[in-house]
Amino acid sequence: MTNTTTTTNTAVHDGEMVNAKITGYGKAYSIAVIFNALLLMLKESVPGVQDFMKALGHHWITHGAFVLIVFVGLGMYFSKSGKEMSGSSLVNWIVGSTILGGLMIVGWFVIVG
Repeated sequence: MTNTTTTTNTAVHDGEMVNAKITGYGKAYSIAVIFNALLLMLKESVPGVQDFMKALGHHWITHGAFVLIVFVGLGMYFSKSGKEMSGSSLVNWIVGSTILGGLMIVGWFVIVG
C-alpha cells in the first residue's frame, strides 16, 4: 500500500506561508475587532460620541460603517506591504483578537452594566 498526501489550493498547513493579501486582511480583521470593542465602549461612555453617530444615521449602522472602513482601509494598506506570514500565526492573530474583543465587550457590560 502506498501512502499519498493530497493538498488543495485552499488548505493552509502548519508553517505554510499565506500570501500578502490574505495576511493583510487577516491582520486588518484582528485590528477591526479590537476597534469595534473600543468604539462600543467609547460611544456608551461619552454621550457626545453616540449623538454624533446618531446624527449620521442610526448609531449601530454608523458604528458598523466605521468598523468596515477600518477593516477595508487597513486590509488594503497591509496587503500592499507584500509581507506574508505563516497560516498558523495568522490563525493565532484572528482567534486571539476575536477572543480579546469579545472579552472586552463582555467585561465592559459586566463592569459598567
